[in-house]
Amino acid sequence: MDSRKSLNSIIRNKSGVIMAGGRPTKYNQGVLDKTADYLENFETYGDVFPSIIGLSLVLDVSDDTIQNWRKQANKKEFFGMLEKIHKKQHQVLLNKGITGEFNSNICKLVLTKHGYSDKQDNTHAGIDGGAVKIENTCFEFIEPEKKS
Repeated sequence: MDSRKSLNSIIRNKSGVIMAGGRPTKYNQGVLDKTADYLENFETYGDVFPSIIGLSLVLDVSDDTIQNWRKQANKKEFFGMLEKIHKKQHQVLLNKGITGEFNSNICKLVLTKHGYSDKQDNTHAGIDGGAVKIENTCFEFIEPEKKS
C-alpha cells in the first residue's frame, strides 16, 4: 500500500481536529490577534473605516477565505470579531457622514450594506392598502351683514 496520503484522505491537524485534505489553513491564534488589533486600530493600517477587504490585506488572505472562516462553527470567536467590524463600520460611517467628514454619496452607498436604502415610496393607498377615500366638500360664501 502506498504510504502517501490521497487528496481525499482525512487529515488531523496538531490539535487532533479532522481536516479535509489540501493546503493547511492559515487560521490560528495569530489571526485572532491581528483581527482584534485591526478592529481597534484600523486607521493605523490606512483604512478610514474597518472592512473585510482591509482585514484580508492585514491577514494576507483572500476575502473569500475570511467569508469561509466566518461560516465555520469552530470559529465563533472570529465570527464575533467580524460582527464587531461590521458594527464599527456602521458607526464610523454614520458619525462621519453626519458630521460631513465623509462624502455623503459614498456613505449612502456603503450604508446599503447595513440595511439603509434611498427609496421613496410614491404609492398612494388608503387604510389597509385599500383605495383612497375622497370626500367632496362644498363651501358657500356669505356676505357679512352690514352694521348701520
